Amino acid sequence: MFHGFIPPFQVQKNSKRIKTNTLLTLEVSDDLLSNQKAHSGEVRALKSRLDTETLKARFDGKDELLKKIYHEFLHYVDTVIPEMKTAYEGMDLQNLTQKAHTLKGNAALIGAGRVSELAFDVQQASSAGDVQLLTSSLPQLFEEVYLALNELERFVSDQCA
Repeated sequence: MFHGFIPPFQVQKNSKRIKTNTLLTLEVSDDLLSNQKAHSGEVRALKSRLDTETLKARFDGKDELLKKIYHEFLHYVDTVIPEMKTAYEGMDLQNLTQKAHTLKGNAALIGAGRVSELAFDVQQASSAGDVQLLTSSLPQLFEEVYLALNELERFVSDQCA
């Protein structure tokens, strides 16, 4: 079982997240909900947290390697999240850019596409010095990292049982 801090769920201003099943989350504007109208671009499907099909194919018969990668990623997250928070609080945006870049690649390796996308967004925002965007995107990234870790833990447990 994963033990760690999961930040509170944060809803973007004027939108709600609707969980439709374990693999799909929709982000819907309040206007859309109140008007019951579907306009192009107002409903956005988010990637699933973990690409389990690719992981199954990549690690088929390699249970020990899968466990090792999971534990390495868990250790990495326990280190990088506090470092990213510290970099943000100290406005060390160059360091934050580098941390987000590395997280993006590590998340892609374990099949956490949404984490990789959000880490890219943080990398771009910190590189551009967009503190306002960082203020909203970092908590979302941190939340998604821990949710992906929980899903990865379940996947590893199921595959290596």
